[in-house]
Amino acid sequence: MKYIIFNRESDDFTDIESDKNLPKKIPVKIQWKNHLMLGFTNYKNENDSIFSYIKLKYGENILDKVCIDRTPIPYVDYVPDRKENC
Repeated sequence: MKYIIFNRESDDFTDIESDKNLPKKIPVKIQWKNHLMLGFTNYKNENDSIFSYIKLKYGENILDKVCIDRTPIPYVDYVPDRKENC
């Protein structure tokens, strides 16, 4: 199953839900505050054009990462210690 998560400032996703080019039956449809998640089961061959259409039309609303990576970057966030005796 492949999932696409949309994020908007408002909870209004009626344009995505009522889009005639999307399949009428989407197996997983979950909505929470400012987010909408759609899940597609058979996505390998027949739905590749659907994912391309979704990315072109609603690409600015697609959330790529649910969790933000806050890992510190060496020489940006900190300076690593140098070991002299190695």
